[in-house]
Amino acid sequence: MMFGLAGCVSQGKPGEMGDPGPQGPPGDTLAWKDASGAVVANMYPTFTGRPNAVVVDNGSGVFFEYSALGGTPIHTLIDSTNVQKFYLSSNCTGDVYAWLPVQPTVAFKYDNRLVAMPKDIEVLGSMGSYSGSTCNRGPYGGDFTKLSTVQGLPTLTQPQLPQGPYHMEKI
Repeated sequence: MMFGLAGCVSQGKPGEMGDPGPQGPPGDTLAWKDASGAVVANMYPTFTGRPNAVVVDNGSGVFFEYSALGGTPIHTLIDSTNVQKFYLSSNCTGDVYAWLPVQPTVAFKYDNRLVAMPKDIEVLGSMGSYSGSTCNRGPYGGDFTKLSTVQGLPTLTQPQLPQGPYHMEKI
């Protein structure tokens, strides 16, 4: 003869959470080092699409690009005499705007001066702008920056780096 025993066990409410455990070990970190093996402070891989380049933060929020091999400064060069100018008025007068191939907070050369647009620079996206010697109507879409603002940017000093080449190392 077989007998079956069935029962129902219910679980009570969970108890209170205990104290946190000890902190685990630190994880790996990547650092850029110079030719002597010393860590180069504030150096990061570039985000501008240039191969073999790094950026260095000057401590004030401006990034300067360098070759990762020799530490040569790399700058986007903009000559104001060759910049296509855009206007909001149909007679091409008033404030002058331009599309500049640079990012805010990254240093570039404007008329041979080292400058960087601030992160809060006014950018105008306009589809009804005018341009050219005959004041042609757009649409010219893009991100336009007022040239007088760029011309008024302060001149920056390039940070000096220790001797390259530079390499990334896990520490």
